[in-house]
Amino acid sequence: FFNNVSLQNHMQVMEEVVRRDKNHPAVVMWSVANEPASYLESAGYYLKMVIAHTKALDPSRPVAFVTRSNYAADKGAPYVDVICVNSYYSWYNDFGHLELIQRQLTTQFENWYKTYQKPIIQSEYGAEAIVGFHQDPPLMFTEE
Repeated sequence: FFNNVSLQNHMQVMEEVVRRDKNHPAVVMWSVANEPASYLESAGYYLKMVIAHTKALDPSRPVAFVTRSNYAADKGAPYVDVICVNSYYSWYNDFGHLELIQRQLTTQFENWYKTYQKPIIQSEYGAEAIVGFHQDPPLMFTEE
């Protein structure tokens, strides 16, 4: 996944995106990936290179990627300007325990900030349900 061919292609795509959109007034930062396997050792060098390349293309804007990784395991977070996190508490785990969400989110943000001292954006949050699907104990896609 994080190999030299992918890296060269990724950097070429970022060149095209920045060239195309850098003067658009709605662009406030660049995101180089959405939920890559940033916990893998090989992700560190790969993301470092893509982020550095994107910053060189447009040094006027912050660069980020969206992670679903754990703050302690993420290999790309040291290189971004802004940490963007997708969280789905009480959906992928702790089904039906909505009372845990506030504590889980607070702990998550505290850990990310304590570790990296960077701005954090909650880039995705939520869960899905199938209307009328109920089960006890709750499972993914139940209304509980």
